[in-house]
Amino acid sequence: MNNNLHIHIADNKYFNKIFKYIEMEFPKEERKSLSHYNKLLDTTPYELILLTKKHSQNTASISNNRCTYNNENTIGYGLMYPLYQNNILWFDYLAILDEYKNMGYGSYFFNALKNFYNTQHSPHKFYGMLFEVEIPSGDINQTRRISFYENLGAIRILDNYILPSPSGGIPMYLYYMPFKAHTLSTKVIKQIILKVHQSIHHDISNWKSCYNNFCNSISDIHL
Repeated sequence: MNNNLHIHIADNKYFNKIFKYIEMEFPKEERKSLSHYNKLLDTTPYELILLTKKHSQNTASISNNRCTYNNENTIGYGLMYPLYQNNILWFDYLAILDEYKNMGYGSYFFNALKNFYNTQHSPHKFYGMLFEVEIPSGDINQTRRISFYENLGAIRILDNYILPSPSGGIPMYLYYMPFKAHTLSTKVIKQIILKVHQSIHHDISNWKSCYNNFCNSISDIHL
């Protein structure tokens, strides 16, 4: 599969094309406005990541009807906030476009990020990746999503994490995908979450109170 697949840090101007997919894929309460994302991309380490595939002979003729980047079909996208000081990645979103779902691309994308960030994209050696996951509420897709991440090696580190939102906060799980055996201290985890909330969620007035509601549950991760 991987011979024709590529991961890119996309030009910020390309985000306007991806935003329509974010609107379709994620609930309004869990996403930001287009202008907010563009500001993050322009002024912080926030990055738009794309998984693309070279056109095959069968698809090249209809590529004009597809979402493309550098003349390759866009398979999926993500938004990443690298925390270089802590050598940790914060993965904000991950999605595969509808026409490519259930074909193994999600697993490939998720696993390939380790190699991409530790060898191709940056001289930094990242220890792992943090990300938020919806708590299942009867939706089979939410349950499948958790199984997907756990089968790839991710571990749940918080059951009572709160995502800052205009409604006051959304209960979430917080997961960690380790890239290597190490210890992540309580102090460092708190620093990371505070930095992310200050940067990504500065538009939410109560972001600090959301953090205060779960910060005492944070503990060391030993791997």
